[in-house]
Amino acid sequence: MSEDNEVWVPVRGYEGIYEVSNLGRVKSLKRIVVRPPCGKSAKESTTTYHEKIMRTARRGLYPAAQLNYGGIGKSVNVHRLVAEHFIPGSGQVVRHLDGNPNNCAASNLAWGTYKDNENDKRRHGRTPRGESHPNAKLTSEIASLVRLMTEQDKSDLRISRATGVNRSTVYLIRN
Repeated sequence: MSEDNEVWVPVRGYEGIYEVSNLGRVKSLKRIVVRPPCGKSAKESTTTYHEKIMRTARRGLYPAAQLNYGGIGKSVNVHRLVAEHFIPGSGQVVRHLDGNPNNCAASNLAWGTYKDNENDKRRHGRTPRGESHPNAKLTSEIASLVRLMTEQDKSDLRISRATGVNRSTVYLIRN
């Protein structure tokens, strides 16, 4: 989708301050903020903020925007902001249909359940399995060696001592 098709809507709760687009961008609007005097000799101060597309920061895997109102800042995930304003319905989580957490365009998002999201991760290859799992203890080479030795009718104890793999793990590989 090109910027020609970009639609901007006010962010709920931040009307007149921020807008979000269907392409997954957030912008702050032009505004003048008047601050009351602080202290005995202080004067009232004004600050002009110009309209600009905001930079996003990482919040876990996802791009997030920092929204401020009344001196209180709030970090919001951009994909959730886009879904709340452009995707009808609701759900437990916002899914990225292409598996890319950086693609926050409304056309790439859908509401779903945690189970839907886990199925998406598997489909996109984003679920660590085998050696890529952070808790993996065996490499595929060692598992293959254990299988080869079991085919040669070596005992679990002998295989365990030869490979350094726990005996119960050898049993599980065998069976």
